[in-house]
Amino acid sequence: MIDNNGKVSRIGIYDIMPKYVYEENTNTSEIKRSFQYEGCLYELIISPAMVREGGISKEFYPGILEEKIEYILRNLDEENSNGVSFSIDQLQKELKKYGMDLDIESIKKSLKILNKTHLSVKNEDFKVSSNMFPVYRAEENKIFVQFHSLSNIRSFPKTINDLLGC
Repeated sequence: MIDNNGKVSRIGIYDIMPKYVYEENTNTSEIKRSFQYEGCLYELIISPAMVREGGISKEFYPGILEEKIEYILRNLDEENSNGVSFSIDQLQKELKKYGMDLDIESIKKSLKILNKTHLSVKNEDFKVSSNMFPVYRAEENKIFVQFHSLSNIRSFPKTINDLLGC
């Protein structure tokens, strides 16, 4: 598939995983969902982020705001390097283009949710497990995030032998 900028893109397993939670009042320590990719059935386990809010640690699942932020940051990664450096101001301006006028604290909270939410995807042969943003480094006005290890994989192995090239 070729996008509007002439870049070749394919939908990868990470792109179709049902990793965002849109319903409120989710009173569970993890969410399990099944999905299909390239004819194989997978199970996704989403473990919530623990984020301090008002001096109390609370569980949060990634929702619509985190989806928009991740989308924007992955698009800022022009080199497809599986990570990106940016400023909060830059992200805030990009969010405004989508009609989302957010304060800096809300953006930082969403980045923490993305950093601390754990995703495990497995089938009967193997399991891949990582946080959505396994690396989150903030220095002065610059932030670096690394994306989930599956975010750049466009063809996912169906068995452990496929993964090892056997």
